[in-house]
Amino acid sequence: MVKKLAVLVFLFNTVSILIITTPCYAFIEGIVNDGNTLYKNGKYDEALKKYNDALKEDSNDHLTNFNTGSAYYKKGQYDKALEHFTKALASDDKKLEMMANYNIGNTFFKQGAEVEKTQLNKSVDIYERSMQHYKRAMELDESDKDAKYNYEFTQKKLQELKEQLKNQKDDKQEQKESKQDKQDENKQDEQNAQQDKPSDEQQDKDDNSEQAKEEDEQNKSESDKTEPDNTKTEDNKGQQNATTQNGEMSEEEARMLLESVGGNEISRGEFIKENLKQDNPAEVLKDW
Repeated sequence: MVKKLAVLVFLFNTVSILIITTPCYAFIEGIVNDGNTLYKNGKYDEALKKYNDALKEDSNDHLTNFNTGSAYYKKGQYDKALEHFTKALASDDKKLEMMANYNIGNTFFKQGAEVEKTQLNKSVDIYERSMQHYKRAMELDESDKDAKYNYEFTQKKLQELKEQLKNQKDDKQEQKESKQDKQDENKQDEQNAQQDKPSDEQQDKDDNSEQAKEEDEQNKSESDKTEPDNTKTEDNKGQQNATTQNGEMSEEEARMLLESVGGNEISRGEFIKENLKQDNPAEVLKDW
């Protein structure tokens, strides 16, 4: 049976913590009452010593676990607080079960706030668990305005955080797409560079081929300029060799030469006379 209920308001006037005095169990009453006095005076460490002494007598006592959880909550040791509040949920007293749910909701809210800046996803999960316990507290006591207020406050907080998560996801997707576009652009630039490279090499080959062609034509032109004189000299030399060493030609040679020139009629004496001109080194033989 519950003697007295004390309510302490905190967390920006949106969340409250509950502490319950001990039931009329003579073997733990004095110890727990001393712990409650220390708790109300803000001496949470000393209060915990009293509560723990009482739990040594009965570790499953729902009210003592509830008050122990409240002291740990005030010290910011939320895991310990949840451990003891959860044990109080097993009480057959619906009022105590409601208050345990309410304080568990407060504890989860505080844990969610601790990681909100660094682990947004985790914070959202914890706030959702907080709302579940506020909702259960309202179901057990529909007249509890604090549970209703905290439920709505946490619900609004969740909506804001989920919207923030969505924006972060969109930003990450946009960054990913932008990075992919940049990679595709770089890849295309590399492909274009590879395609341009053979063209440049081919152009160099074409330029070298054209230059070589021009050089060949130039060499050929220079060669053409010198070849006629060489041919003429060789022809002259051949014709000179056709004559006898004494500058004379036999009758048969003269006849054959006359036949080769066709209609150019010339007497043997004139032909021989012309050939005698080779003795003068300043003259060359003429083409008949």
